[in-house]
Amino acid sequence: FPSHDIADRGIQKLKATLDDLVSYLQEKKIPLTLVIFPREEYSMKGSSETKVQKIWRDWSAKRGGDLVDLFPSFSVPDASRYYIPGDGHWDEAGHALVAEALIKNIEQNPF
Repeated sequence: FPSHDIADRGIQKLKATLDDLVSYLQEKKIPLTLVIFPREEYSMKGSSETKVQKIWRDWSAKRGGDLVDLFPSFSVPDASRYYIPGDGHWDEAGHALVAEALIKNIEQNPF
């Protein structure tokens, strides 16, 4: 895992990039939906809110964007079943789980 300093700098760069994107989207009157999800090694850590979730929940709230938090969906026993073994990417079941969460969000928050 990256050191905290490297991770914090990466998060600051990503925030700046996303702030630029938000400005562009607002100019074009396009709504923002931010989707966050855990890396495989974080998906099995339990149900308490992580630093990553807090960072992006706060960021999204300040900018008026919609946040889809997939951490709870992946924080289940045997979450590894949603990933390609040894690869870290979602498998078919993982993609289906994400699709269900996104459909639910769209139904609850139509544009």
